[in-house]
Amino acid sequence: MINKKTAFTIFITLTLLVIFFTNSSENSFIYKKIKNTEFLIVDYYNNLKNINSIKFDYRIKKSENIETVVQNLEKNLLTNFSKEEVKVKEIHSDNSKNIQLLFDSEVKVKLINVFLGSGFSSNVLHFMQPNSNCLVIWHDGHGASAHLRENVIKKFIDTGCDVLAFAMPLSPGNNFPKNLGSCEISSHQSFSCLENNKDYYPLSLFFTPLKKAIDVALTNYSSAKDLKIFAVGLSGGGWTLAHYSAIDNRIDYTFLVSATIPYELRKFPHGLRDVLKKSQSNMGDWEQRNSRLISSFTLYDLALIHQIQQRNLTFLFIDNDLCCFRSSMAKVMENKLTEILKSDSNFIKFNYDKNSYAHDVTKAHMDFITSEISQY
Repeated sequence: MINKKTAFTIFITLTLLVIFFTNSSENSFIYKKIKNTEFLIVDYYNNLKNINSIKFDYRIKKSENIETVVQNLEKNLLTNFSKEEVKVKEIHSDNSKNIQLLFDSEVKVKLINVFLGSGFSSNVLHFMQPNSNCLVIWHDGHGASAHLRENVIKKFIDTGCDVLAFAMPLSPGNNFPKNLGSCEISSHQSFSCLENNKDYYPLSLFFTPLKKAIDVALTNYSSAKDLKIFAVGLSGGGWTLAHYSAIDNRIDYTFLVSATIPYELRKFPHGLRDVLKKSQSNMGDWEQRNSRLISSFTLYDLALIHQIQQRNLTFLFIDNDLCCFRSSMAKVMENKLTEILKSDSNFIKFNYDKNSYAHDVTKAHMDFITSEISQY
């Protein structure tokens, strides 16, 4: 087994090689080869730690009424943030007009503002084009504004779909107070300060904007019930949609890009830095470690809901993701999920990008997603 001294020697050697040959350029051929080697070593380390034999938990039993399960999950996600009433406005603003200039003249942009109370609000962008019969719910990850990846939004528009674009709480474009009572609000970890405060329910900040904005957006369509609805989320946005899409059966097909892995797998190291420092790069922010959700529902439960309701769900991962959730861990999840679902896994898929390194919607994944949307 690799001990700490050996791992440290390997890590220092690889780091020096990167600095000497490539000046740490992530696009360098040598840098990528060194990272490949590092990840192979860590995967070997994880195998020695019996990652493939770890026990996973899921709580939905076949005898349970799935509607009751979904109602309980909905209660966990959509309890109001504060005692203030949630308010929603669909408005035209200078900001949305400026964003509209980035797109074709036929594409109109509306701003949906979801007021959550106590200074928190979420600004959602609705991109609409004539005669569209489908809608893509796009949710970006940590620190990204709703329209940061305009190339992603344009790709969805090119499929003929409208787009409803979301950003995570505290991201650019969304509003939040600097302080709430004795709590300083600066990152998602700040929400732990509010977790035990009976006046606030911070999990709602992640999910209520989705429900309220979708409800308002659908009023723009004369035949909303015939609209095909897709959901695509990256990283933390994918984690959000993994939970939300389970409670909203209006969503026909959900794509989760480098979004999440089961809690049991998050404890395993992502790279050599985790091995040396005993850190956990895959653990995520406060919301992904929230005890209320973890104790009530697992990722397997969320997949089972989609399977039982016969709604499509695809997990997309990157073999050499420099951030987190590499494919090697995802494949452990895939094997376990296949075992749980047995032969009834028609609606749950996995897709892997073997060539990319960026924690992003890669070209390979975008090609897959747009192809699935076009053929649906």
